[in-house]
Amino acid sequence: MAIHFIDINNTARNAEYLKIITCSRSDNSTIVKYDNVDGELIEVNVEQIAETEESFVEAEIIGRNNNWIEWYPLEQFEKLNPTIEL
Repeated sequence: MAIHFIDINNTARNAEYLKIITCSRSDNSTIVKYDNVDGELIEVNVEQIAETEESFVEAEIIGRNNNWIEWYPLEQFEKLNPTIEL
């Protein structure tokens, strides 16, 4: 049974299924800071790790000849489709 929804371009779509996908990402970076030690500036490298978690809605779109997968940001999808429970 097809699921009817509105995508982020305000286009009506039909999908075989909808499911929530959560992606975790970790980025390492080095920040160069300068500290004053006894009146002398010294360079200090500080490693920083930024972790983020994002959620998307995965939809298998029903096409005329083939189906395909699209991902939509969860927050935007929920605003456009408040009646759909995931």
